[in-house]
Amino acid sequence: MARTRILAVSLVAVGALVLQQNAAVAAPVGSGTTAPAPNAAAVSEARAAIAAAAAKATAAETAKRASDAAAASAVDAASRARAAAAAARAALAAAAAEAAEEERLDAEVSVGLSIIENIPDEIENDEAAVQAYLDRETAVAQSELGSAAATATGTVHAFSSTWGCVSAVVIALASNVFSISKILKIKRIIKAVGGVKKVVKKVRAVYKEARKAKYSKTDALRLGVMEAVGGLGTEAVSLLLSFFSLDKVYSNCF
Repeated sequence: MARTRILAVSLVAVGALVLQQNAAVAAPVGSGTTAPAPNAAAVSEARAAIAAAAAKATAAETAKRASDAAAASAVDAASRARAAAAAARAALAAAAAEAAEEERLDAEVSVGLSIIENIPDEIENDEAAVQAYLDRETAVAQSELGSAAATATGTVHAFSSTWGCVSAVVIALASNVFSISKILKIKRIIKAVGGVKKVVKKVRAVYKEARKAKYSKTDALRLGVMEAVGGLGTEAVSLLLSFFSLDKVYSNCF
């Protein structure tokens, strides 16, 4: 628009000069009026003005196009920034949800295994007493789980509403899948490596990373157990691996 207006004004100026010269040239001979010589300097000056105006108009248009491109680029950058921020928020939310799920499962496994960890030292030589302890504690745990499933509130253990993992561990203990001697060995293994929470966290963390690295479920679980208790020997690995490999325990806790 600016270039058009400048060119129009310039053309009008030049046109006026040309008409002036044409009128002078066309004056009758003998009329007593001396025809002025064509004003070449004025025409040249007008042409230079047109060229300058055209250059300014071109520069203005170039600047406007650059400004429009910069504005469009800024809008595009803002849009990309909003999209990146939204993606980051979604990633953080997903990571938080995953972390919460991992903590829940760690806690549920720990609750079940804590029954073994808390077997009183003074009754270890009395299998009947150990069995009575396991029967009593698993019954209490199952009762708590039943109440939690019904109310989902007001319990000592605030875990998931389904209680799948901890329930599987408790049921495995209550069903006498393992002999008392093996359970006591598992207790000693747990104690030797720093307690239930440490064992469970290590096993599940290594298992998760191994699965991400495309290891099979069996190999991933073995790697997790070896990392947690491998320093205690092959029997310790075998015992803990056999416990975590129980169908319901594995399917609900890993």
